[in-house]
Amino acid sequence: MQKIKLHMLEKYNYFENIFLQSWSLDDEGSHEKETAWFELPDGFEIAAGKDGIKRVYDLRNGESIPCELLTDRGVPRLVSCSGCTTLRRTVEDTEAAELRKIREKAGLNRSEFSDATSIPLRTLEDWESGKRKPPFYVIRLLEFFVDHLDA
Repeated sequence: MQKIKLHMLEKYNYFENIFLQSWSLDDEGSHEKETAWFELPDGFEIAAGKDGIKRVYDLRNGESIPCELLTDRGVPRLVSCSGCTTLRRTVEDTEAAELRKIREKAGLNRSEFSDATSIPLRTLEDWESGKRKPPFYVIRLLEFFVDHLDA
């Protein structure tokens, strides 16, 4: 399995007066809401088309069939004439380093950070060492916590 980085973009639909969210392989310059890593299942690959734009291709039927990347209730799905495949969220190894930076930004050692966030010390140690992966939303919540620590 290959890991791919997707960008969640948010666009405003003036006709329906709502914000629409969609996942993209590239940051298209719209209002990027978040970036996340997903597992690209076996039988799919990322390649640039004739126009130079990166796309996901379905190789399961022996042909290279381009896929549409659709968003259903915040979940990215690959759709081709062969069917629909839901992408599973995963983390990249940089998550451990990012978690360590967040803790250091707070100016706390692991024990103090564990007490302040109510995350068990052993769990925090496993996350920072890369032995275990935190849920995707935990890093965003900890960033928010550290940014508003002084408030």
